[in-house]
Amino acid sequence: MARTSPQSFANHARTDPAYHFLLTALVFAAFILSIIVLVRHPDLEATALIVLVLALLVNSALTRTYPLRCRIA
Repeated sequence: MARTSPQSFANHARTDPAYHFLLTALVFAAFILSIIVLVRHPDLEATALIVLVLALLVNSALTRTYPLRCRIA
C-alpha cells in the first residue's frame, strides 16, 4: 500500500458550493426577510415564521459541524 499522510484539516479541507454559497445565503436571506415581516406585521404567523427560520439556521449550521467533530474511538 502507498503511504498516506495523516488526515488533517489542511489536507482534507473542502468547500461545498451548494452548502457554503447557496444554502447559507438562502437561510440568511430568509432570516432577514422574516425579521422584516415581523416588524411590518407583528402577529402570530410572523413570529412563527421567524422561529421556523431560526430552527432552519441552527439545523443547517449543525448539519455542517457535526461531521467535522465526529471521532471514532
